[in-house]
Order: sequence, then C-alpha cells, then structure tokens
Amino acid sequence: MIMKKVSVVVCIVGVFLSSCATTGKKLDVERYEYYEGVEKVANGLVRYLVKLPADCRIAVLPIISEYGNKTMLGDNIANSLQTVLFDPKEYTLVERERVDAILSELEFTRTDLVAEESIKELGKILAVDSIVVGTLRNEGDCFSLYCKIVDVETGKVQSLASALLSSTETMVKQYSVLTDKAVGSIKGAFELSIAGVQVRNESMKGIPWDAFSRPDIVVQVKVDGTEVFRSDTAYDRLAMDEAADTTIVLKEQSVLEIAIYDEDITKDELIGRYALTPDMLRELILVHESVHSDGDIVALGLALERL
Repeated sequence: MIMKKVSVVVCIVGVFLSSCATTGKKLDVERYEYYEGVEKVANGLVRYLVKLPADCRIAVLPIISEYGNKTMLGDNIANSLQTVLFDPKEYTLVERERVDAILSELEFTRTDLVAEESIKELGKILAVDSIVVGTLRNEGDCFSLYCKIVDVETGKVQSLASALLSSTETMVKQYSVLTDKAVGSIKGAFELSIAGVQVRNESMKGIPWDAFSRPDIVVQVKVDGTEVFRSDTAYDRLAMDEAADTTIVLKEQSVLEIAIYDEDITKDELIGRYALTPDMLRELILVHESVHSDGDIVALGLALERL
C-alpha cells in the first residue's frame, strides 16, 4: 500500500512579531481586526494549498495559547479559519467535530498539537494532506499569530503567514477561559442567549439575499428537532445588545440546533444552520459563551448558563 504524501499546516506564535504595547517599542507593523487578521493568515496559507492536488484533505486543529493551553479564543480562531479556508473546489475540510473526537480518543496532550512526530501520527490517522494547528500570544493590546505549512514526511516548511490581531475586551476574556477541562452531564434547564449574529451581505454563491442585499435575520432554536424559540426580525444583524434569550431543557444526549433565516414575504430563506452535539454543549457549558462561524454565517455568539 502506497501512503499518500501528507503535509501539515502549523499556526504558531512568532515571538519576533511582538510589536504591541508590552514590548515597550512599537514597530511599524499593521494590525487587523479579528476577522480581517484571520482572513490574512488563511489567504497566505491558501496560496500554497491551492497548489496541492485537487483531492487534498485538510483538518483544522485547536489553536493553543503561548502557555500551551486550549482556550476559548483559540477555538474561535480555529472555527474562523475553517470558514475562511472553505473551498470545496480546491480541497476538502474535515469536520472540526471529527477532529476533536479523535484528539479526545487518542488523549493527545496540548504539547502534542505542535510536536512534529505527533502531528505526523495524527495526519496519518485523519488521512489528511494538511493539518492546521497553532498557538497565539497575548502581547498586551494585540495578539500575534504566526502560521507555517510543514510537510509531514520531510518536516520542510512550505509556506509562512502571520498577522497581528487588535485586542478587544472580549478577546482577552476568551483567552483566559480554558476549554480543555471535562464537563459532566448536560441534562437540565439552561438560559440560552444568542447575540452578535452576522451574515454575509450575499451568499457565498454571490446571490443577494433580497432586493436590498442585506437580509432580515430571524433566529430559530431547536432541541432534538423540536422548535423551542424563534426570534423577532433583526435587520442586517443581531447586535450584542439585542440578545435573543430563551430557556431550554436538555437531555443527556440532546442536540441543540441554531438556524439563521432571511425573512421573506413568501418563504424564509435559510442562511445557515449550526448544530451543537452533546460534546460541543459540554464545552459551551464550561466556557459559558463562544462565537461560531460557518459558511454564510460570519459570526454567531452563544451563551449558555445552567439554571
């Protein structure tokens, strides 16, 4: 049996990028808002990835902190990278849920996520051609992110990409929340808050949602396939101060589904749907709040508090 050539995308914080407040000296390095910075890094990696065979498979791993911790901010950046890298015409992205499940099953440590031999092993198990992993560093008033693509078999660096992400209060808070702890039962009543919902002005296919381009957003919540909540209509986006709150009841193996629609006179058009499995719900219960992105959904902020 001939093994496929496997390469790995590694995202690591470069100390040499430290040009923020904590260095005591600001260098002339451009900073980016969260999504702009993630796109810059992803686009830098894509320049190499598009040169790979058309059947290339990619897996995005959790991005760990400078201290080797798995944090809420690192998970969010990994989710955002997954969205920006999405290009089914060029390669296939392995579902994050599958990657997390394998990491948990193999009991990979945090340092394993950047160790060369462990990355090679994981690449073979996932049967992928590239793996996106990494770390980020809190520089004070910004976060530095440095990425490189490494060939698994040779260990040769194939491509580099980096960006400085302007820090916000939310990012600092998420950076301090560790997500590599265990959570027990998800059974019980919870307060669910949905806010910060943003979608693309037009679909990824380039088609406007309606005549005015920007959609009229409606959020639907289902638990185990049954609708339990439907929000009022919000024009363009559901801002952080317009949180849609509702009480939900979960069973031990419940699946929570969030669907975003563009409200139309005749029929609401589905913009995107995000499903949280029991394991994902356990993580959300642990960190209390998180931001997700997928396809036409640019951002979906969720908060879950046990009652």
